[in-house]
Amino acid sequence: MLTARFALLTLVTAAVVSVALVLLLDATPATAIFSGLAAGAFAAMMPVAVRDGRFPGAHSGRRASAIASLLVLGSGLTVPATLGLTRGAQLSLSILILVVGSAAFLLGSAAVIEE
Repeated sequence: MLTARFALLTLVTAAVVSVALVLLLDATPATAIFSGLAAGAFAAMMPVAVRDGRFPGAHSGRRASAIASLLVLGSGLTVPATLGLTRGAQLSLSILILVVGSAAFLLGSAAVIEE
């Protein structure tokens, strides 16, 4: 699963997302870098998850996928709004929470499948 193609896709996506967050949302470099890396890992894992029926949500584990998605989505949409940040900071933090949660779920699923 973790190949040179995976690493290249992760790094290219990470660079594009990081630069876009800094330029468009004036995100801090740390937030942009971690959001970019998570988005890259998510983008690299999606083709594998779509093709492989063993990932949660494909044929089994739909409840676990739904609960994980609700937790990530709920956290990403509600927590930043309660912190009193600027609009750009709220949006960049929401993106960080959403992509980190989604990437972590997919990478965790891949780790379980590989064992």
